[in-house]
Amino acid sequence: MPSDPLDAVRKALAAGRLTVAMEHLSAVWAEVRDPDVASALERLGDGLAAIREPIAPSQQGWLEREAEGNPADTAQLARDLHLGEPGADRLKERGQLLAQRTPDPRTFAVMLERVHRLPYEGHGAMFQKILERHVDPRASFTLPPTERQWGRDGWQKRLDRAAKLAARLPAGPIPGAADLRALVDAALAGPRERWLETRAPLDDAVMADLMRAVVAGEPDARLVFADRIAEHDPDRATFIQLQLAASEGDLPARQRKALAALTKRQLDLLGPLSKAVSKSGLGVRGGFLDAANVITASDAAARELGDEPSWGTARALWAKHVAFYEGAGVSGLYSAGCAMLPDDGGWWWSHRGGQPLELPQVRGLSRGGPWPFEVLQVRSNASTADDVVAVARELRCPRLHTLAAIGQALPVALAATLGVREVVLRPHAYDLARLQEAPTVTTIHVEDVYRLVRDQQGWAIHFPPGFREQIDASGYLRKHVAQIELDLRGMGARFRG
Repeated sequence: MPSDPLDAVRKALAAGRLTVAMEHLSAVWAEVRDPDVASALERLGDGLAAIREPIAPSQQGWLEREAEGNPADTAQLARDLHLGEPGADRLKERGQLLAQRTPDPRTFAVMLERVHRLPYEGHGAMFQKILERHVDPRASFTLPPTERQWGRDGWQKRLDRAAKLAARLPAGPIPGAADLRALVDAALAGPRERWLETRAPLDDAVMADLMRAVVAGEPDARLVFADRIAEHDPDRATFIQLQLAASEGDLPARQRKALAALTKRQLDLLGPLSKAVSKSGLGVRGGFLDAANVITASDAAARELGDEPSWGTARALWAKHVAFYEGAGVSGLYSAGCAMLPDDGGWWWSHRGGQPLELPQVRGLSRGGPWPFEVLQVRSNASTADDVVAVARELRCPRLHTLAAIGQALPVALAATLGVREVVLRPHAYDLARLQEAPTVTTIHVEDVYRLVRDQQGWAIHFPPGFREQIDASGYLRKHVAQIELDLRGMGARFRG
C-alpha cells in the first residue's frame, strides 16, 4: 500500500466527492481489514445508498446497476440478490459478479444475516465465494442454536472456512484510521452537490498516446502516465513512481517499505496484462512489464489482450516449451507461442506454444512493428528458406541480437539479413561451418553443448564444465560429437574448455 493509504480518502471527503472517497476507502479495506476503516466504510456506504434509486426488480435491472460499478451499491446488490425471483442460472450470474466486487463489510453482514435465517436455500459454492470475498473479521462466525437444524452443519463449515481466512488477513491498525468516522460524518452533513460525482474517466486516446511514449522510452513518460492514473489506480501510480525513484538511487526507509509491499502485488499492478502473464518469472522495470511467462491459453483471451499497447515495454516473453535455450545463456526468447502477430482483425497470439515462427508468421510480423524483440526463433527448411529471407528483410526489430534457428536448412543469408550477433543452433545443424560467412555473427550457441566465439584470430570453441563426461554418458552426444569436431576443425576453430 502507499505510505499514506488514506490520503486520497481524506482529499475526496474534504471536496465532498463521497463516491470517490468510498472507492478509495473500499480499496484500502480490501488490503487491510482495519476495523476503523470498516466502520467509516459502513457509515459512508449507508449515507450514499440512502440517495440512490432502488434497483429495478428484473435481471436486466440488477445487472445494469452492478455494471455502474458504484461501491455504494454493493450491499444493496447483496440484499437484492433474489430480487425478481431469478432462476438458478440468473442467480448464479448475479452471485459470480457479487463475488468479484471490491470487498465491503456491509455485504458480509447481509450474507451472514441471510444464513442466520436457516434454512437458506442458496447456491452453496456461490455463497462461499461471496462470503470469502467480503469477509469481515469483526463478525461472529458461529451460527446460533435453532430448532430448524436442516443444513446448519454445512453452513457452519462454510463460516468456519471464512473465519480461518479472516484470521490470516492483515488487520491494521492503519495510522489515521480512527479519525475517519468523524471526517465521514462531517462530509455527510455537508452539501450533496458532489456526493455522486465519480472520478473523471480516462481518455482512451490520451492513454494510448502516453503508452506509446512509454514504449518509445520518451523522457518522463512513465511519470506522466503515473500522474494521469493516480486518482483511478493510486497503488499502480505509486508503484511506478517508487520503482523509478529506486532506479535512480536509494529510497528513504519508509518508501523502501512501501515499495516492498507493492512489489509483492506487482502482478496485480500491471493493468490488463495481469490476466495474461504468470507470477512465476515475472519481471517489472520502472513500473511496467519487462519479462514474463505468457499464460494466455485461448484464442479468445489472446485477441482480447492482443492489441494492448503495454506489451511493448517487455524485453522478454517466454512460452512454456523454450526453456532449453536458457542453458545457452539466451534470454528474451520470442517464439510463436508468445509473439504478437497482426492480422486483419487486430493482433493475435499463436496457440502452438513454443513452436518456432513459420513463414506465414514471419510475414505477419513484417507488416507491423517496430517490435521490441531481442531474440527471434524461426523455422527454416529447404523449401521456404529463400522466402523467409525475403520476408525477413521487411522486419523492423531494432533490438534484435540473436536468431534461434530450428531445422536443418538455416540459410546463412537469414543471419546476415537480420544482422544478428548471436545464433542458437541444435547440434546437428549442417549450416554450422558456413555461418562464418555472416559477418555480424560473433557467437554461435549449440544449445547447451558448446559455443563458438569469433575473435581476431578466428573461432574459439568453449566447452562447458563436464562436457567430456556428458559425452561418455550420452549416446546421443557420442553419435554426433565426431562429426561436430570434424566440422569445427574445418572452420579452423581452436578448442577450449
